[in-house]
Amino acid sequence: MSLQNFESLCSSCCNSQNLQVFILILKEKQSAEKQIYSFLEDVRNWNTLLSFIQTYQQSSTIFVISEYLVKIILSERGFKGFENIGDLEQKSEKSKFFEALLPLIMAILIQPQLNYIQNSLCNLVGLLNQQIMMLSNLTFDKYIAQSFQPFFQDANNVQLISVGLKLIQNTIQNVQAYNQYENYVAFRRIMFHFQGADIISFLQLLLQCLGTQGILRQTLQCLKETLTYNFNVSYFELEGDFDSNDQNNVSFPEKFAEAFSDHNFILLLFNLVIQSRENQFTAIKKRVIQDKGKRRMFAKDLFQGSQYIFDNIKSNDEEFVSDILEFNNKLNVNFGLRQVRFDYNFCASWLYSLQTFCVNILQQQIKIKDPQIKQMMELMKKMCKYINDFKIDNHLKINIAKTVGEIGRAIVNKLLNSQQLFFAGYTPQNFKKLKGALKEFFENLFPIIQVDVLHFLKQVQYAFQTIIQQPENEKYIIILSMINHLIVTPSILEKNSQTPEQMQEQTQIIMFILKDVLKYIQNINQIQLKPEIMMTLMNFGENLLSYSLSEIDDGVGKQRNQKQYFNTYIWPLQDVPNGTTQLLSQFFCYTLTIENKDIILYALFILRETIFRLKHHLFSDVFQNLNYVNMIKNVLLNLQNSALTKPQFFSCRTQSAEILSILMLDNAYENYIQSILSLSDLLQLNPTENSIYIYLYEMIGYFRYVDMSKIFRLLIKQHMKKIQDLLQFILVQNPKQLDLGKLCLKLMVSITDNKALRYQYFSSSIVQIELVRSFQYILKQYIVHLIEAITNLNIREQYSDQICRLIGLLFKILLNILRGKYISQACQLLFGDTQYLDLIVSLLELASLMSQYLVFYNKACLCMIQVLQIVSQQQLQIFELAPQTLTKLLYVVDVVQGNLLNTLYEEYRVINQSTANQNQVEKVQLSHTTEIIQNTLEFLQEEQLLSNLLGTQSFLLPMDPIIETILPKLLNCILKGQCSTQTNSQLAVQVFAILCTHQQSFIKVLGQILFNNQQISQDIWQILIEDLDLRIKQQNVEQFRKNFNKLLNRLSMSNIQY
Repeated sequence: MSLQNFESLCSSCCNSQNLQVFILILKEKQSAEKQIYSFLEDVRNWNTLLSFIQTYQQSSTIFVISEYLVKIILSERGFKGFENIGDLEQKSEKSKFFEALLPLIMAILIQPQLNYIQNSLCNLVGLLNQQIMMLSNLTFDKYIAQSFQPFFQDANNVQLISVGLKLIQNTIQNVQAYNQYENYVAFRRIMFHFQGADIISFLQLLLQCLGTQGILRQTLQCLKETLTYNFNVSYFELEGDFDSNDQNNVSFPEKFAEAFSDHNFILLLFNLVIQSRENQFTAIKKRVIQDKGKRRMFAKDLFQGSQYIFDNIKSNDEEFVSDILEFNNKLNVNFGLRQVRFDYNFCASWLYSLQTFCVNILQQQIKIKDPQIKQMMELMKKMCKYINDFKIDNHLKINIAKTVGEIGRAIVNKLLNSQQLFFAGYTPQNFKKLKGALKEFFENLFPIIQVDVLHFLKQVQYAFQTIIQQPENEKYIIILSMINHLIVTPSILEKNSQTPEQMQEQTQIIMFILKDVLKYIQNINQIQLKPEIMMTLMNFGENLLSYSLSEIDDGVGKQRNQKQYFNTYIWPLQDVPNGTTQLLSQFFCYTLTIENKDIILYALFILRETIFRLKHHLFSDVFQNLNYVNMIKNVLLNLQNSALTKPQFFSCRTQSAEILSILMLDNAYENYIQSILSLSDLLQLNPTENSIYIYLYEMIGYFRYVDMSKIFRLLIKQHMKKIQDLLQFILVQNPKQLDLGKLCLKLMVSITDNKALRYQYFSSSIVQIELVRSFQYILKQYIVHLIEAITNLNIREQYSDQICRLIGLLFKILLNILRGKYISQACQLLFGDTQYLDLIVSLLELASLMSQYLVFYNKACLCMIQVLQIVSQQQLQIFELAPQTLTKLLYVVDVVQGNLLNTLYEEYRVINQSTANQNQVEKVQLSHTTEIIQNTLEFLQEEQLLSNLLGTQSFLLPMDPIIETILPKLLNCILKGQCSTQTNSQLAVQVFAILCTHQQSFIKVLGQILFNNQQISQDIWQILIEDLDLRIKQQNVEQFRKNFNKLLNRLSMSNIQY
């Protein structure tokens, strides 16, 4: 082949690439790539290739050579044309060729190149260096770094130095990625040679570049990669779980430590931090530097650099400040003030700089989630540990305590004078998150204020007495949270270095503070508070209640020291036994009268948790006789004076019913029969809308909690007729009442989800059979009404949100019935009962009509897909669903899967760009939809075989349209490379199942996608089915993957693998 012809082929490939044609591949590109691969793979063309590289005219030529050589080296295809020589000789020939090729590529890189060509060639150089190292086995003794010297000789040529940095980076990445060694001894020798020589040389080259302007960021990044090189050569390649913090914890050879021990180098790095604001901090462990004297000198250099940053950085950049504090955290973990403790003046100077830096940060407005405040408190906690370190001089300890105390006071003062922005993003609706954030914040602050706890207590006492005069202020939340997390805690009992007089004073102040707060709670009905302030006060009451309950029984407290806290601070304040518990319970019952749903739900949550804890720690007779318990029971049984009588708070009655279930229906040894009869008298169902709402909400609560078999059975029998009539009235006779219909479905969910309804508990009972059959009939009628309603497009659009939520509940009920196995659907069919079959068919019809809206409701889709999984696994053979129904099933799955593939593509793209972690939320997985499609098509294949034997009508023909809708989406996703290898592996299962059952549709779609609506040739088809058994089995899927990859390689799409 001539150079002119070869360059023409390369130009054709690049032109096609510029058009980004990945699916409709041009015939010119196919032919060109085929010829180029054939030329480059043949070892007999190596000399010609080297001459082409020396004399090429077009830039596209060297780019194509570089890209395709990398693919050949990394792929399984490899080089061809070796004649009658063994493996060792082949390795030797490859090594000689790579050694001849490498200087030619380096010479090209010396000259200015386009950026994409430069990147490609640097990657090739890194790969060639890796291959030369590993192919040479024990004979490798060259020094890669020597060949990089020309790129760093001219300190003024920034472009050339930048290329050298790319070469270092690519070489390290390729060497570290190598994992195909055959001789472990040779591998270790080569790797140790590289670590002991080239890595050190790379470091020296990088140190020369640190002063060069224009490439500072690239130099630092390359330096970081060099320092974080994995120096542990493991035969077993064991890897732990990835932790982002480990990226900055580095372990490297002694020569690296020697470089870092240089005082001027450390000073240079810290100067660069000041100049460039680069946050590429790295922490070194002290065990790397073996000599104690050098280790102390190195630690002092680091602390001096840290002080230099403290004194010279005046930045409001949160991330940068946070990184500075994180670096100091790591510095104190790996070295600490112990290493510099003998230089008292320096330590005092460093502590003063740290204090000044932190106080300056606190001049800015702070928020509860600020990363720099969290890092500051972590650093202060580490400082606190030095106060009790026996190796540190007392004078230095006093200085440390003074610094920590000043910073702690600065934080507290900032909090006491903070504005509303401190709680930015938090509302009463997400108070649960705010509660967690406050707890985390103040738990980190506690060790800091403990250094000067008396001063802190006096501050809080004065602040609370001042703030109760203006309770509308958001500062009230901060002060009360301080009391809640920093004072109402067993840790406050620790003496530390306090004298008995100081401990006595501390006890008196805490008692005064608690007395003031309890007095405030006692008069709460005379005060109007904002919801978030009231909920903060309730959070305090919840915490304090856990301590006061220890008066009833020691086992109620979570820890033994809660009893000690109660005896020390709470018991002296009480005028009567259980006075604090009684006061707090009255407070929580009062909050039920406040017309705010968030407050009511929080109060019911506190009461529920308290009752639950008491019941499981006390004897039954003791529990039943508690005044606290009887008061709560009376309040919940008589809600006439509470806010729960108003329609907007009816939903809270579910939680109140759960509490009553714990009180009255939790134990089979109690008088549960009388309790059920009493509740039945209380739960009167009157023919009014409010009465129906109250009944439904409360029954949901009872059936959600009562799971004792005997109690549940009696409860359901007592209310079954009433529930059936109510469901019939609402869902069948008045289906337009969507809100009531939703409540009815929720009631059915709570009943069918109750574990007491399991079939094995009472094999002779027909309760579950009666329930399921009546539910099936009512749901079928309700679904028919919904289908009729949404035939009107205006209604479908207007009520799409409500209908989709109803569909989710319908599938949840069906899922509970199928998982609970309350009734055998096969037996129903055997006795001519088609209710279940009709329910499945109508529900699929409804889901198919609303599928375009349903995909945006994760829980509804998850329930639907889980139901279809069970149906496809167990019931297709039993019910022999008609092709129309199976088409709707596949259509619904296709719509959900299409939305899922779009999501997976977005996640794959984001992860590839930023390595962002995704929230782990339970949702539909591709494996779920793959299983449904595979099971369905497997059933169709079996039906087809049976139809062929019996000469009956085929099941498959009516399914062609939906198959031809699904298949293009699968193939496009694979061929465009839009998803991960794991995703493509799942899609391959579906594609193969379609190939097995619908060959004509497969051929038609493949021709449309790959060959621009042309018929695929016979040789293409033979590649696909080579050694392939067209039965839907896992081993056959693996063979299909290999065949499909061969097809892609044939079509020059070798960059796609799945």
